[in-house]
Amino acid sequence: MKKQVLFLLSFIGILLAISACNKKTSITPNTINPQKLQINQNIEALSSRITYSSEAVIFSKNANGLQYTMVANIDPITINGNRLSASAITSDDQYMYICYHTKGEAIGGEILTVDVSDVNEPSILQSATSTQLDFNNLSLSTNRSKLWLCGDELVNNWGKAFAMELTLNENIPAENASWFKSLDAYSGNSITGTSKNGNDYLWITSGSNGGLQVFNQNEISEESFSFEANNCKQFSAERYYGVMVFGVNTNLSVVRVFDLNNPFSYTDYEIPYDVSHLGKNGIAIYRRTAYLAMGEDGLIEFDLTHGVIKSIFKSDKGAYANAAFVLKDYIYLAYGQAGLYILDRGSMSSLGNWDFDGSCNDVVADRNHVYIANGDGDGFIILSKN
Repeated sequence: MKKQVLFLLSFIGILLAISACNKKTSITPNTINPQKLQINQNIEALSSRITYSSEAVIFSKNANGLQYTMVANIDPITINGNRLSASAITSDDQYMYICYHTKGEAIGGEILTVDVSDVNEPSILQSATSTQLDFNNLSLSTNRSKLWLCGDELVNNWGKAFAMELTLNENIPAENASWFKSLDAYSGNSITGTSKNGNDYLWITSGSNGGLQVFNQNEISEESFSFEANNCKQFSAERYYGVMVFGVNTNLSVVRVFDLNNPFSYTDYEIPYDVSHLGKNGIAIYRRTAYLAMGEDGLIEFDLTHGVIKSIFKSDKGAYANAAFVLKDYIYLAYGQAGLYILDRGSMSSLGNWDFDGSCNDVVADRNHVYIANGDGDGFIILSKN
């Protein structure tokens, strides 16, 4: 009996220890980044990763005569025996920044800086890698002088969420972070800056045991706003609105809409869809509409003024809608294993689908080009419109 009691007490102690590890606390600021990046600026070696092409891209169910050519792709690297997966893209006209992570429990990442001033002959300017950090998401500051990233940091053989800032020197990220923050949560999912009415904030979301934390960009150690939520995915902002989605339970998520004129006031709307643990659940905002990539449930067009679902697009291929990019009358939709869809924004109908080898994780487009973060296979893909 005594042995049974001791065993029970030990078991309870283990549960309490696990609970304590999972308990969310405030971000702890570090003045020095403990995770120095490994920098490679060997242009000749980096260029060997680029494959130039003139391959025609075939869109199935092409309703609009879409004609694109793949002009180049950049192969991902391998860290600690793990082939990296391109997770997100951000751009500054001439420069593209692509971040990579590993799949599963392994940790390792890369930040790639690509010059696309001549989009037919892109060049890699720098590779910044880490064996201690996974990079899930990234964004540029408004003045294009800083690059923000978030993801998972290797801590005691576990992946814990983090956020960091890199100064851009002539558009090239520095090897040491100007600040680095460890979060007591799992999976740093998004990092976004907003600047409105003299208020400059940085919004960071994290998944399991996480939520949203907001910091003043000028006083980064001071938390301005936060709330806890499991299954918290991406936060996006555009002019008037900040929008995020977090899961509650099966077939129930919350769209939280922030008024950026009064940035910490918000309205919650419930939608009858899941937040997928596997999907990216990206958000694109265009005027007064948010386009929510809801994994297996497809892309949801959500009216921010009235808080209602306007329409839905769902692939019949059983993949995950990961992210969307809106360019005037078109929506470029990264749909995981189903590839890239181009939708008519007015009707939310498909104009064509390119089902390539890999997983379409993120997409950015301009008038004549499409840039794709491929989670499997080619890594980073550039298409040119014919």
